[in-house]
Amino acid sequence: MRLAAACILVFCALAGLSACATRDRAEAVYLYQNRITAALAEALRAAEIEGRDVVEALYDAEAALQRDCGPLQRAGYKRFNQEELEMAQKMAAYESVEACQARTAEVEALIREVDPETAAYFLTE
Repeated sequence: MRLAAACILVFCALAGLSACATRDRAEAVYLYQNRITAALAEALRAAEIEGRDVVEALYDAEAALQRDCGPLQRAGYKRFNQEELEMAQKMAAYESVEACQARTAEVEALIREVDPETAAYFLTE
């Protein structure tokens, strides 16, 4: 365990603090992305039923979320299921936090624009 912590510290020193997310920050982004993913699923469902022309844009947003948040999601899934994460998986998850948060914010803005009703339900605090 000490070796893992030392590796993370070395990585943070080399990559800079912006590239090295804390566990709390990673968890917050993970939860944020999950909330936006639920809203996106509902917005997609509604757009498909209504035959709206935003369906393709929403599917593109979903693919971008999967690409940018995939490592963080896989790590969160393993942690939720009390499975061990390899160091490479942890590093990939931490490295994806910034891109995941940025992409999630873009998708949130898209949902708010194309489906205010879904946004009002899923995206209010």
